[in-house]
Amino acid sequence: KQKTAYEIGVRLVGSEMCIRDSSNIDSNISEDALPLWGIPETTFALLVKRSVLEGALEGFSIAGMYNSWGDSVLNRASNFNVPSGDKLGMVLGYGRGNWTARLRVDNLADEVELLPSKWWTGVGAIWERNWRLSLGYAF
Repeated sequence: KQKTAYEIGVRLVGSEMCIRDSSNIDSNISEDALPLWGIPETTFALLVKRSVLEGALEGFSIAGMYNSWGDSVLNRASNFNVPSGDKLGMVLGYGRGNWTARLRVDNLADEVELLPSKWWTGVGAIWERNWRLSLGYAF
């Protein structure tokens, strides 16, 4: 198999943005035909953002992020299979003058998922839904 990857960035209408990224690789490309560890066979990412540039809601924005990954092998000693998974997140934002505020909600589905990992003794994980609030001021 060949490694394929592509990314498409499009500004749809002045205030809308969509970015898509995907890859498909042959994870059995080692000399001995054993799977490479920590490398999922497929990945996919999508970011969609909408910003209000004028009118009553000027300064507000909303963005959605989706990531998915295919099966992978933790390491060659254990051959533990890390199953495929996905994650959905959202960011609500508001900016006025020099101030910005953003609320990020990660893992909207509130499901714990294992992540592809290069760690020898453990896997990464997406934890429960979490919330982050940021306030910014530009000088």
